[in-house]
Amino acid sequence: MMSGDIIQPEETDHLFFAEVRKIVGCAFRVYNSLGSGFLEAVYRDALMIEFRDNNIPAVAEKHLDVYYNGEKLPSTYKTDIICYDSIILELKANAKLTNSDSAQLLHYLKATGIKAGVLFNFGKKGKLEWMRFVYTDEKYLKNENIKEIS
Repeated sequence: MMSGDIIQPEETDHLFFAEVRKIVGCAFRVYNSLGSGFLEAVYRDALMIEFRDNNIPAVAEKHLDVYYNGEKLPSTYKTDIICYDSIILELKANAKLTNSDSAQLLHYLKATGIKAGVLFNFGKKGKLEWMRFVYTDEKYLKNENIKEIS
């Protein structure tokens, strides 16, 4: 589903419902101001200003550990943005979202052990596309996955 069809206002029992709602509100303000046509980095920077102004804890391009069969790999994954230390944001600026874009975020959730993610596409003319994802395979979920890399 696209454009927020996954979260309904009356369904407040979703994982990080209030946090995702605030994040999506910021994304709409960015899209309404900038429209489509910019590179992902422009939207990332604008979102970081929105997050700062709305007291949403967020870090751009944070390195997260990646695990394979329960073992930490030497490689790391660099997020577009992570909010509340618990929600990965994957940003796109394409004409439309594809299954590959969704799969990319699901792979990031699985590999890092983070449960929640939001995929945003700022590239579609006239419409911000977004999808909320929750990864629940307990085998891969680990709280120690998030750490700062110098």
